[in-house]
Amino acid sequence: MSDCDDCPPSSCNSAALDCSNEPVQSMMQNFIESIIGTVTKTEVNGRCVWVLPCDLDGEIPGFPRDPNIGVLCYFKDIIEGGTVGQNNDGANVGGGVEVYQGKTGVTLDFRTLIAGANIAITQNTDTIEVAFSFASVPASATAAGTAGQVAYDADYLYFAVGLNTWRRVALATW
Repeated sequence: MSDCDDCPPSSCNSAALDCSNEPVQSMMQNFIESIIGTVTKTEVNGRCVWVLPCDLDGEIPGFPRDPNIGVLCYFKDIIEGGTVGQNNDGANVGGGVEVYQGKTGVTLDFRTLIAGANIAITQNTDTIEVAFSFASVPASATAAGTAGQVAYDADYLYFAVGLNTWRRVALATW
C-alpha cells in the first residue's frame, strides 16, 4: 500500500449541491481542477508523482521556469510580471566596434557612445546620428590640436599627428 491512496469521494457532489460543509480536500481538488485542470497522481519508485495536464510540468514557450519553482508560483510570477519573461540575449553582428556588452539578470547592458574630438553624437527618437567635423585650420605646425584631428582649407589638408603637431598635405597632389 502506498501513501497515494485516492481521497474519499467529495461530499459536495450531492444532488442538493449543499457545499457549505465542503471538506478542505474537496475545496483543494476543486480549486486545482478549476485553475490547472485534472491532475493525476501515481506512484513511481515508492514516491507520489503528480502529473499535470497539457505538459505543465515544463514551461510556457517564451516564459522559462526555474525547475525549483512550483507551477503555481510560476504562474503567479507570470501574472504579476515578475522575473519570468522572454529569455532574451543580445549580440553584436557585422563586425566592428561592439555596442552590446552583456546581460545582468534580466537587464541587457550596452556600452555608452561618447563623442571624441570633432565628433558629435545626437540621440534622436529612433536613431543615433554620428557627425564628423573638421578642426579649425591650424595657424602653424604647433597650433592647438589633438592626434587624429583633421583640418582643411582650399589648398591643404592638415593632420594632427600628435599633441599640437600638424602635418600639411597639398590637395593638388591627390
